This record gives sequence, C-alpha cells and structure tokens, in this order.
Amino acid sequence: MKLLLLVVAVAGIGYFLTQNSSSEINIDSYQTLLDKVETSDVTIEEVKTGANLLAEFVCNDATFQVSGGKSISSCLDALESSKERCESRVFSNAPSSFEDKSVVTNIVKRYMGCVGASS
Repeated sequence: MKLLLLVVAVAGIGYFLTQNSSSEINIDSYQTLLDKVETSDVTIEEVKTGANLLAEFVCNDATFQVSGGKSISSCLDALESSKERCESRVFSNAPSSFEDKSVVTNIVKRYMGCVGASS
C-alpha cells in the first residue's frame, strides 16, 4: 500500500513539473514566440521580446540592409533610439496576453514598421 502511494505521489509530481515547464518556454527568437503562441498564450512581455529579437535580426542582416540603402549600424542606431517610443505606441493598448498567432504577427509587423526594421 505504501509503495502504491509513493508511485502515485511521484507520478503526480512528475505531471505537475511537466505541465509547468511546458508553459515556461524561454523566448530566444521570434520563431520561438510563434511556436509558443501555437500551443499556449504568450504575454505582452514575450511579444515585446520576440519583436525586438526580430528587429535586431533584420538589422544585422547585411544583405537586407544594403538592399534597402542602409547599413547595419544605422539600423541598430535607429532601433535603439526608437525602441522605447515604439513599444509605448504599439503595445500601449494591447492585452496582457495573446492566444492568436495572427494577432501576434500583426502587432509585431506594426512594431517593425515603427522602428524602421522592415522593408
């Protein structure tokens, strides 16, 4: 009987840890953000993080910057100088969490346009 209780307790703890760890995905790229929103809600802070990572990625793409008549340094400078203003403008009326991928992609597109990191 004690063994059965121990097995049930271990299984319960394992289930609890699995459920909590699956929603604790570290947003380390825009793609990670998109992957997470397909399976669970994402917070406004995670969307901001993903948007800034995408903007930095685009700014660091030399081919893209040259094709648009810019340089990596000018794009990164523009991003740094407009980041706070654009976050305030784009995310000010946004909900605290998102569950729809299309809503996330649309708000990130608006942010990218605001910071000047899109075509």
